[in-house]
Amino acid sequence: MKVSKKQIEDAIPGSRGIISLMAKKIGCNRCTIYVKLEKYPELNKLIEQETETGIDYAEMKLFKAIDLDNLTAIIFYLKTKGKHRGYIESYEQITPTEIKVDISDELREKLK
Repeated sequence: MKVSKKQIEDAIPGSRGIISLMAKKIGCNRCTIYVKLEKYPELNKLIEQETETGIDYAEMKLFKAIDLDNLTAIIFYLKTKGKHRGYIESYEQITPTEIKVDISDELREKLK
């Protein structure tokens, strides 16, 4: 099946940026769309915008869940957006693998 740039453009709205949904709308294989995206890179910007719209939609749903006192949603939000306030699971600690210490000759003699 021959797929045009216009068909892909028309399939983007409502897809939330998901290639398989676009392919289903058109009636083609996902690979066909990937090939066209290489040929028409400007389509990637449209897909990126649609993906951002999907993220906005998910964020609205998240806030609705928070408004309903959904504890899981509240915790998720704090762990992701509240990190700068200390809402994290654990701290990462980076330890050097090699430590160099200068010691005096006198101490070196005592250690021997």
